[in-house]
Amino acid sequence: MPRKPKVSVDEATEVLKEFILLGNFKDNNFPVKSSEIWTEMSQRLDGKWGPRDVYREVREDRRKILSKAREEVGVASVSSLNMTQEDTNTSETESENDSNSSGSEWEASGTETILLPIDKELFEILHEKEPIMYKKRKYDVLERFKWTSMLAEKIYAFTYLPCAFVFKNAKIYTDEGSIHYLTIRGRCQSKLCGNTILAFLDK
Repeated sequence: MPRKPKVSVDEATEVLKEFILLGNFKDNNFPVKSSEIWTEMSQRLDGKWGPRDVYREVREDRRKILSKAREEVGVASVSSLNMTQEDTNTSETESENDSNSSGSEWEASGTETILLPIDKELFEILHEKEPIMYKKRKYDVLERFKWTSMLAEKIYAFTYLPCAFVFKNAKIYTDEGSIHYLTIRGRCQSKLCGNTILAFLDK
């Protein structure tokens, strides 16, 4: 049997609703990890989650607790693209349309996750499909060159990261059982930097 979570969805949602009504979490500009708000929320949850756990669960909207809390207090949902920034210099051997991504890659250690608000135009582009054949397998991928500059501009405007990202492996998951609708890999062009971004858009 799966282990029972320390904090139920209902518990987390109720605490989040309290803090949203106080003016927090109405958009995706989250407090920094060291903010006292995470400690306060941990205390409201009787310490079942530590401050870092609260930070991660809320920012990543795990089990949709943030989405549910916002909906229940009447805060409009925010379309967002989750991005996991990984500071690494691993080699890039994949082609632009090849992808063997698994869910575990999104849980890599030493990463920072943010929710990136996107506008209607980019949202619609990210939902376009162009099936192609690669290595005798059919993948659904985004049309090349149409969205990359828009996404790079959004990332810079929201994070101020000085990276010039090149994006690869924009794969669409059409299976009903898949966790994400879309995954995108990106890497800074600077060899001195080498930062990578793993982005995903949920269904």
